[in-house]
Amino acid sequence: TEKSSAGTTVNSAYYGEGNMIEEFMQAALDLFGNTCLLQFEDFNSNDAFPLLSQYRERFLTYNDDIQGTAAVTLAALFGAVKLRKPDCTDLIAEVRKEVFLFHGAGSANIGTLRLLANEAGVPR
Repeated sequence: TEKSSAGTTVNSAYYGEGNMIEEFMQAALDLFGNTCLLQFEDFNSNDAFPLLSQYRERFLTYNDDIQGTAAVTLAALFGAVKLRKPDCTDLIAEVRKEVFLFHGAGSANIGTLRLLANEAGVPR
């Protein structure tokens, strides 16, 4: 492991020229083509966000915690609004009125927070 420029501990095997992640992803792309979905699963937050950022433009990538759990959580929040207010037509506006408390700083929580703030406009 090593310290990133942000001061977090990262796994050095994941970064730099010839790293194992890029080697695997390129091999998958070469073998299966550019429509092959490469899923990041259970990387710690210090590695998950930089890896997704680094590869999302070059490969078809998806992080289950950052994107998947966040999307399901937001869908559950919208469902809760509909249960409470069945006639509501602007679910995002209703979600913006809520206060959210996240317990822990894992990838799923951070991904959900970012989705709420950046896409739904929930104040931070």
